[in-house]
Parts: sequence; structure tokens; C-alpha cells
Amino acid sequence: MADAGAQLVQSLGRILQSTLVSIEIVPGDPETWGASNTEGFLLSQSPEGQNLGVFQKHLYSIYPTAVSMLKTSAHNASAVILLANPAHQTAWNARKHLVLQSEPHFAESELLFSERLMPSSKPAAKESIAWAYRRWLLHYIYGATALPVKRVESEFLLVSKCCELYPRNYFAWSHHYFTVDCLVTALDADHNLDSPYIGVLLGRAHSLRRWIETHVSDFSAMDQYCKLLSRVNSLSYYRHAFSALLDPPTHLHHTIELIQTYPNESLWMFLRALLIVFPQLVESAVSLTSDFESVHRDRFARWVQRIIPGVVL
Repeated sequence: MADAGAQLVQSLGRILQSTLVSIEIVPGDPETWGASNTEGFLLSQSPEGQNLGVFQKHLYSIYPTAVSMLKTSAHNASAVILLANPAHQTAWNARKHLVLQSEPHFAESELLFSERLMPSSKPAAKESIAWAYRRWLLHYIYGATALPVKRVESEFLLVSKCCELYPRNYFAWSHHYFTVDCLVTALDADHNLDSPYIGVLLGRAHSLRRWIETHVSDFSAMDQYCKLLSRVNSLSYYRHAFSALLDPPTHLHHTIELIQTYPNESLWMFLRALLIVFPQLVESAVSLTSDFESVHRDRFARWVQRIIPGVVL
């Protein structure tokens, strides 16, 4: 029985690190779904590639075996451990040692492994160690060099997937800020008006705005949007390239429209964060919300009075 468990750890570990489109933990076991599978996982083919489903009961049953194999078979055992328990610090450290001891191309494949593992479950999507490990990999591979455009787009896509899986995902949004910061730093050092990073930042701002429109309680996303605007606003050399994005009245009217449609606290906090980026909008914001009657508007008014004493409300 122990040998069968060890074989399953080796088999599943290899598959987890192969080229997959997605990984998903399936509740229950094969019998729950009327399947005859005895291996504990299923591979399905899609136009994009292979998708892996691992039955939860089987995964948890081989977890102790995988832990016992970590020192002797770190490559496969750590992959299985992290699928079952993405907060396992020792398994992440084992993978870090594997990266340091392997050829450079292994680090690239490790990024892909991380990219498939993190959206596999809610615990993985929000795990701080997993996000820290991913940033370590990026630093290890690229060092002080700017991230390639495709890599940046992959990071943003991963953040979106993990935030859909686990709403208001603090650590995913922190990684989003890290990625934006990498872009802005590269632009600031380059002074190239033809840089592809300009289009990436504009596209990301547009995506965040759409996200906010469909996730009106996600203040983490709103906070990241304002931080992106603030970072872009600091790029004086690119002011013309970002002129449409940095048009304050456009942002104010968009936020007011959202508040009118969805009068929740998060959007009022979004308005405050926006006014910190564009303080010249305070009086307009006060005027446009003067007819609003809610406890949130009262709190907003008191906040304005604290930051600008004497303003007419």
C-alpha cells in the first residue's frame, strides 16, 4: 500500500509539472462522480491543451506519503504537497533549492508550474508564500532587467484569475502593484515614447476599470487602480502618451456614476482614494454629490473637512 502511494506521488508529481492548461481539485473521489478511475486524477484534452483534475480524497490520502518523500524525491513530492497544502513553507523552500541547483531553463518551467498551481484552489490563490515565491523567481530569472511584455501580461492574467477565485485577494493585488511598479520603473529609466510598456499600462488601466464596474465591492481593485494612476502620473516624460488616462474629470464622473448606480461604501472609499491622486477634484466632487443623501455621503463630507478645512459642503 505504501509502495502504491509512493508511485502515485511520483506519477502525479510528474504530471503536475508537465505542460498543462489548468489544474483543479475535484471534490470527493471517483465513486462520487460515478467514475471508474483508480489513479486519483483525470486528464482531459481541450483545444488549448491538457487539463488535470485531481480527486480531493485521493490527494489528501497520499499527502502524508508525499511529506515523507520530500527529502528523497523533492521534485515530485513537493509538487503534490503544494497542491494539497500551498502554505507548506518547507516544500516551497525545497523547490527554491531545486531552482538554484538546476539549469537556468528550470526556473522558467517553475514559473509555469506556479502559474498553473495558484489558480487551482482558493487557498493557493491567496497564499502569501506562493506569491512571494513567484516574485523571487522573477528576480532570479530577470534580475534588474525589465520584465518582457509577455511576462508582464502573464502576471496580470494570473492576478485576475486568482482574484476571481478568491475575491478581495490582498496578496494577489500586492503582486499586481509589484508588476505595475516594474513597468513604471522600466519606463522611467528608458525614456522611450515607443516603448511597448505604454500600451501594456494603458491596457491594464482599462482592464482594471472594467473589473471595478463588475466588482463594485472590491476596494482592493479600486485601490490598485488609484495606485496605478498615481504611478503613471509620476512619469512626467510620458505625460502626453498617458494624457487620456490622466484626465481627472473623466475619472471623477465615472466614479460618481458608479456611486449613483451602486451606492455602497466601497465606491465612496474609491472616490476618496481618487481625490488623493487628483486633489484638484475635491470641490467638484463635493458639488456633484451635494444632493446625495446617505450615511456614506455624510462620512465623505466629514473626511473632506478634515483634509481641506473650510471647504464649502
